[in-house]
Amino acid sequence: MEATGLSLQNQKSNTMKHLVISLIFFATIAMSCWALIPSGFFRVHDFTQAARVAEMLRAVQDGQLPVRWSQNFGYGYGMPTFLFYAPLPYYVAAFVYWLTGNLMIGIRSLWFFPSLISFVGMFMFTNKHFGTKGALISAVAFTLAPYRAVDLYVRGAIGEIWGIALFPWILWAVDQLIERQTRPRLANLALVYGALCLSHNLMTMLFTPLAVMYAVVTIIRSREATTKTVIAKKMGSILASFSIGGGLALFYILPSLLEKQYTQIESRILGGYFSYNLHFLYIRQFFKENWKYGGTVWGPEDDISFFLGYGQLFLLFVLMSMTIVMIIQTLKYYRTPKDILKKFTRLSTKTASVITLITLSGFFLAISLFMTLLKSKFVWDVITPIQTAQFPWRFLSLVTFFLAILCGAVFYFIKNQKFSNALFATSLLILFIPSLKYFQPEFFLDKADTFYYDNPARIQKEMSGIWPDFLPIGLKGEPQLPAARVVSLQGDFTTNDFQLYVDRSHELLFWTKLNNPRSVQVNIADFPGWTVYIDGVLTPHSVSPGGMIQLILPAGERLISVRLNRTPVRTISDLISFTSFLIVLFLILPIRNRKQKVQHD
Repeated sequence: MEATGLSLQNQKSNTMKHLVISLIFFATIAMSCWALIPSGFFRVHDFTQAARVAEMLRAVQDGQLPVRWSQNFGYGYGMPTFLFYAPLPYYVAAFVYWLTGNLMIGIRSLWFFPSLISFVGMFMFTNKHFGTKGALISAVAFTLAPYRAVDLYVRGAIGEIWGIALFPWILWAVDQLIERQTRPRLANLALVYGALCLSHNLMTMLFTPLAVMYAVVTIIRSREATTKTVIAKKMGSILASFSIGGGLALFYILPSLLEKQYTQIESRILGGYFSYNLHFLYIRQFFKENWKYGGTVWGPEDDISFFLGYGQLFLLFVLMSMTIVMIIQTLKYYRTPKDILKKFTRLSTKTASVITLITLSGFFLAISLFMTLLKSKFVWDVITPIQTAQFPWRFLSLVTFFLAILCGAVFYFIKNQKFSNALFATSLLILFIPSLKYFQPEFFLDKADTFYYDNPARIQKEMSGIWPDFLPIGLKGEPQLPAARVVSLQGDFTTNDFQLYVDRSHELLFWTKLNNPRSVQVNIADFPGWTVYIDGVLTPHSVSPGGMIQLILPAGERLISVRLNRTPVRTISDLISFTSFLIVLFLILPIRNRKQKVQHD
């Protein structure tokens, strides 16, 4: 009877636990995403998202895989949009758009999924370390961080917010693989790291060194790391997974690095307003709410908030106070470094693991905060790759993540149940209530299609000038929209002399009948990979003064094909990505086979 009573009590306890987790999960997602529910939508700084989704879907439906070229950006002459801009969020949103037939549902998915992914990922990662209460607090502090609200409802920085959402998944997968090296766990880390690479290249650049450092420290600290051979084996598994994940994304990463000189990207995003020199923060901005919907300027008076959050700062203060008390108590009884080290080695494996995570998170938090400040300018001046981040305050993406981890760590050390429950409830209130102000747009639009539409003509005319970052280098200024998409011919020419067979984003096929050789301009911006075939024969082409494909057509009936082919860089990167995909399948398929065998038996 006693055993039955205990069993029922445990069932009730588990039911209540799951109920609390579910309520907090739904409340957090509702808090961060309620603005997606009304039928209208809102304007953000980067309102080109709908055009990007529409162009992605058009290209996929044209059979362009992987998608690299946008037909309508670039003033109708085309732009290699997804050769340089991380494509994963737009593949997902394009699929939702295709599935529902509703562009605005596709756009809403860009805002919704990062919140969902953030909460679940952070809960899964920290639950192992801090327990349920700590994991819930970390998940809420992460999902409702003010900087996430800035990205979602002020900047509209979709790629960045997707990248941030994947941070906890990376460390969760690292933990899983360190604990046990199995094929599925190798695949898990490869997949989530590949997803990070395909979501935002800058977030990948900033987070990867820290993830590797976390892996190294965790392996060395782990109980199983008794020999150098074991440590090397575990680290080899981690690096192999990162390599496979990077390989999955190489079809995007390698061309974006090696072919950017053929675009206007550097002249447009690395100078003037976008220079990192103009966007350093001041310490007081971390503690000043200053909630506005403007932009950033030189100095501390930005019209955008870089506040760390009331709940986040409160819990950081609690953790720091607890740490100081523990240090004082430790020094009271253990006065030499040798004694302190001996005390640390006697801690339980779980406590040592938590202290290691807190130490690493605090260290990474301090570095990330420092990198946002003007005092770090000498680092930015020396390490040129990080200058592509443009805004030093982008490091708040890392601050948001590591600060949220520290928020949850508080609850690991509180053993008094009543005090723990009271602090838990108080923390939730301090995290939730201010978020009512942050996670909302400045205003809702009367008509969403003022800024969010899929009309090709409007994208050519209105969006091209707003987002010209990746224009091919030959296009100068703001070119006039093409009178016709296909070709521009001079002189006497009738419709009977021309017939269009194929008109897709990455391919044209047309027939001409000319009495004399003639110069023809194909209204596509010239870019590496665009190739011309006349009657099936590869034919060199030139570039018009305006930057378009130009060729000389011989007299007679001719069949002309203009196609976007792979360059050697793209061919190599595609092959590596495909090979990495096969490796992931190899890592996963044996598990599926075993499951099928068990079901069959």
